[in-house]
Amino acid sequence: MSVGSSVQLEWSSYGKIVAITLAVLLLLAVVLGPVENAGAAQAEQEVGVAAAATTQAVGIPPVSAERVLNPGVKILLDEQVRTDASGRLQILFLDGTALTLGADSDLVIDQYFFDPDSGQGGMSVSLTTGLFRVIGGKISKNQEIKFNTPTSKITIRGGMTDLDVRSDQDIAHFIYGQAMSVTANGVQQKISQPGFTIAVDKGKAPGTPQRSKATDLAKLADQLEVAIESEDKDAAPSDAPAPADANNADDTPSEADTSEGGTAETIEVSPEADSSGENASGDTTTGSSTESAGPTQREEKQRADEQKQGAKKEKAKKNLKTKKGKQETKKAVKKKKAAAKKKAATKKKAAKKKKAAKKKKAAATKKAA
Repeated sequence: MSVGSSVQLEWSSYGKIVAITLAVLLLLAVVLGPVENAGAAQAEQEVGVAAAATTQAVGIPPVSAERVLNPGVKILLDEQVRTDASGRLQILFLDGTALTLGADSDLVIDQYFFDPDSGQGGMSVSLTTGLFRVIGGKISKNQEIKFNTPTSKITIRGGMTDLDVRSDQDIAHFIYGQAMSVTANGVQQKISQPGFTIAVDKGKAPGTPQRSKATDLAKLADQLEVAIESEDKDAAPSDAPAPADANNADDTPSEADTSEGGTAETIEVSPEADSSGENASGDTTTGSSTESAGPTQREEKQRADEQKQGAKKEKAKKNLKTKKGKQETKKAVKKKKAAAKKKAATKKKAAKKKKAAKKKKAAATKKAA
């Protein structure tokens, strides 16, 4: 074989090796590409949408960059959502659950899945700080939805609940629904009677349920009110979901929610037990419990009317106080003006008197001369 033929053969073999290498790399790109894309898609799974917002609320997804959550923006799994000092936001989840954030509030959506055919799913959210209103959707009709705070674990079945999460205390207001529980320091308080509040201090067991105060509920309702800004250029499209409220929720109070038989329970739970009151083996934990008969539907309606009237009275009292304050301010200004006028008149009179005395003295001196 000649030298030229040998060189040509070597170049031919090298070309085959390069071609095979490129083919393998192309195959790997085809196979691994969809896997990476699938991973990114899974990391940013859609769980709901911003239904209503008042500036400003922002979201920090697990992969994408931070963005302003205007109405119509999709909310993602593992996304951190927070509002500023004047911000309000309502998130509408795929199952119809509505979660409203008040000002200076912060949360992370830890877990969410929902099967629309069966209505089954799961939901777990970490609440760092702030005010929150939960109106249960389809998931909460079948099982508890969970909220973890630095102080306690709170579970909700259906209905509506307001949560006030602070650095050293949680306050949970059970407006209506099937049940609400608060677990901390190995003790769980569970209530199925609407119109009660459970408070828990950090490092302590939850207190016994207390009747909710109409003034507190009215104040929370005002702080959690959300309105879409009409001047917002990025306002929600015409097909964006409407904001949810207590009168237009998927889980409005039914006869079952307000019927007789509501109870309040105190349950001792082990550190290993979860918020549902079951230990690792699935056995229900034992402990002392206290029960009280639930109100009738008529009593609940009467209580709701009383709360409404109480809120109206509180508002009227506030308006009267404001009006009285304005009147007192006006009166004080008028009094101040009168005092200033009197002082000026006295000063003028004294100056006139002094001038007359000086003139009289000058005349006397002239006469003596």
